[in-house]
Amino acid sequence: MRMLQLFPKENYIFAMPKNRKKNMLKLIKKYKMDENFYYIINNAYELKEFEKGNGIDYIKYGLYIVEVAKKLGCELVYFPHEHTYIPIGLRLGSLRYKIMWTELLQQTPVVGSLVKEYYNGFKLVAQNLSLYGYPSLKIVKSYLRLKAFKYAVGDTPILAVSRSIPYELKRLGVDANVIVVEPGNASDKCPFRNLNREYDVGFFARVVPEKGIFDFIKAIKILKEIIPDLKVFISGFIDSKNMEKIIHVLSTLNLRIELRFNVTREEKFKLLASTKVLLYPTRADAFPTVVLEALSCGTPVVAYGIPAIRFNFDTPAVLKVEPLNVRGLVLATMQVLKEGLWESLENEALSFASRFTWDRVAQAEWSILTTLVRL
Repeated sequence: MRMLQLFPKENYIFAMPKNRKKNMLKLIKKYKMDENFYYIINNAYELKEFEKGNGIDYIKYGLYIVEVAKKLGCELVYFPHEHTYIPIGLRLGSLRYKIMWTELLQQTPVVGSLVKEYYNGFKLVAQNLSLYGYPSLKIVKSYLRLKAFKYAVGDTPILAVSRSIPYELKRLGVDANVIVVEPGNASDKCPFRNLNREYDVGFFARVVPEKGIFDFIKAIKILKEIIPDLKVFISGFIDSKNMEKIIHVLSTLNLRIELRFNVTREEKFKLLASTKVLLYPTRADAFPTVVLEALSCGTPVVAYGIPAIRFNFDTPAVLKVEPLNVRGLVLATMQVLKEGLWESLENEALSFASRFTWDRVAQAEWSILTTLVRL
């Protein structure tokens, strides 16, 4: 959405499936998002409705997208997603209609991120998906999806938001022609400065297991045994199913944590600016926005050192811990709190975050797209 605001409007046509457009407009109104977002979505060219289906349905939809692009006189189809099967349709359609296509990978297809990195190829897929309880048959199917993705992209130049993505793909056996957008992500500038750091530790993300919420809770349980008056919040978007799980776990552990779900953009930044350290043990990311947002508030971060964190946050303001090591999270968080690092790292955090602006992302992304058209 940010890029659509910053790309030259006369040089592209933004298209959306009719039903997705309708649902997005409702969400923008519900959460009182930027009016510019509403304008962009409301004026999007309407594609036919897109529903979940089998692989063939997705491939046909990809073909349909290229057919529409041909009718609209477009030179390039740009698909900002890492879907497995739609790109097959885009590839087949580009051959039929002689239109270039590319996509933007916002995470590593199929696996999301590499939490463990001991093996390569199929073993690496199995090692990581088994962390989420995938049975053997589902792991095999996931590996075949990765092979389908490899066929879909072929030697087509594709974009990625993070340097971790081509690294992870290569380890998984997909040696694709990936062009990394530099910088691939950004943060709005934090509107709050010099607030009282009333919270010691915070969590902000979609409140789902792959973002590390249960590792966070385990770490806080240990921290509160050491620092009983530790003040903590959990915030981010959550659905009713995960909310029930979180409340049940906290009740079982007799753990008191302030819950601030589904907050506004302003409330999010105020929370980030009011905490001493963001504890973010994510297992699935490419270039997490919330880390940049915390840094833009002068708030240091403790996170698992998965490739998404290692490759993108070369700053002492992001303390990296061995993935899945909850005790490591505790020790790093204690270091920030007990040694007063949260104060001394504030300027480093602000300086690092200032390099990542939406203007720079848009310029880098648009430059790559226009270069591809000229090839």
